[in-house]
Amino acid sequence: MRRIAIPLAAATSLFVLAATAGATAIPSTTLQTCADKLQNETLLYVNAVQKQVRLSTKNNTKGKDAKCSGGFACAGGANHAKTCDPSMGNSQCPTGQCTVNGAKGIAGSINKAKGKLRAKIVQFCTNADLLALFGSAGNNRCPDPDSPTNGLDQGEIADCILGGVTGDVAGAVFGSTEGDVMGRTAHGIVPDSPTQPISVCGVTLGSVLQIGSESADASPAEAGGAAPLNLETCVAQVCPTNGQGVVGNNLTAPTQTFAGVIPICLVTVTGDSGNGTSQDGQINLATGEQSSFSPISSTVLIGTTCPKCDAVTKLCDSGANAGQACSSAGGTDVACPPTIVGVPPVIPNPLDLDSEPNSLSVPANNPGGGATNPAGTFCGACDIDDTIGCQNDQDCVDNGVCSGAVGSGCCGFGTNTGAFGVDTATTTSANGRRGPYMPQLATLFCTGKSGSALVDGTQGLPGPVRLIQEQLNAFEY
Repeated sequence: MRRIAIPLAAATSLFVLAATAGATAIPSTTLQTCADKLQNETLLYVNAVQKQVRLSTKNNTKGKDAKCSGGFACAGGANHAKTCDPSMGNSQCPTGQCTVNGAKGIAGSINKAKGKLRAKIVQFCTNADLLALFGSAGNNRCPDPDSPTNGLDQGEIADCILGGVTGDVAGAVFGSTEGDVMGRTAHGIVPDSPTQPISVCGVTLGSVLQIGSESADASPAEAGGAAPLNLETCVAQVCPTNGQGVVGNNLTAPTQTFAGVIPICLVTVTGDSGNGTSQDGQINLATGEQSSFSPISSTVLIGTTCPKCDAVTKLCDSGANAGQACSSAGGTDVACPPTIVGVPPVIPNPLDLDSEPNSLSVPANNPGGGATNPAGTFCGACDIDDTIGCQNDQDCVDNGVCSGAVGSGCCGFGTNTGAFGVDTATTTSANGRRGPYMPQLATLFCTGKSGSALVDGTQGLPGPVRLIQEQLNAFEY
């Protein structure tokens, strides 16, 4: 998988002059202005994230509120940005969705800095400037995601700066971001508050997604997303959680990725986890152990470029709501859905995140036990619905998509050995990290086929999926 949208950036220099005969010449005034703006706005973005981490943990360690977002508001449609009540579904948001208002609170401050960075790049950097700074294929820190020859455009370099995740991706080690470094100074204790917190909202500071057996590419995702949870009655500081929101709404803004050079737009929505909400789980306020579960489904739009919210006009540049108002300047936005033609494949998956170690191993070839796996692959696909991944027939039986019973071979394994581009891998991991204020959440599971033989072959599907997400928890009392 190639690069998706993107999270935190380092304040170090992210550009180098292209390795051409004229690269050592004194840069032009416009080129220098572009370079300066890239540096300045990147620094302002990093500072904004650091400030929000500092203020949030400072308040929470004193038992005071840290406002994650601005409640709920309509995204898209005639009532865009107007307040709405999620208990009423999307009835107050015609042609839009009642979702978390990411324009206010901690998420709002981060997203405002992101929007300004994008707008400044558009204002001061031409594509020719970026070609001179980064070269025709980008560089090792910001490779061109969709072509090896045409260089980075304004949106791609903004995505890269906002996706400054570093670390050993192949080994699933999520590198420290500025938010994580700041969070290390936060006390690992629960504030001595007269009342238990009533809600917690996780603001994403960065994440890394990998999909399939064949592709070693990782897709970083931007900071600023907000997911509010209610805290139920706590027992010995262990609090059940459930999601606030509307089942069937977007989990995130549409996600842009690539299979080779083929653009793919993923639209992921939440399902019902069994209690009428889109998410449930628990958080231990004493230890920082956290888990959350939400069934999701992703519509796979092959050959589609996700619409974006124009960095200057704040109008959707294409898609079903082209020309309508949006908020995420320069990025993808729930208010800007893509146009869906025909009946594209929809892949259902769990989103079972936790702060603990997770591992996935190749199931032994045991046909009688429900795993007919002579090639030694991580994942198969169920025969009645091959969008559902499995590791044995029982997985398909449990999901009601097995044509027989355990031992019938309804979990069909292929020959895509290994995981995430490491062909010899037989075990892979995705490790979380505990912390009441700065947890790292992770998940590892099997997904099925996409519906496109080209995508399945490029990515190695059915295959494993690994997601590692760093977040800032904001508690309210």
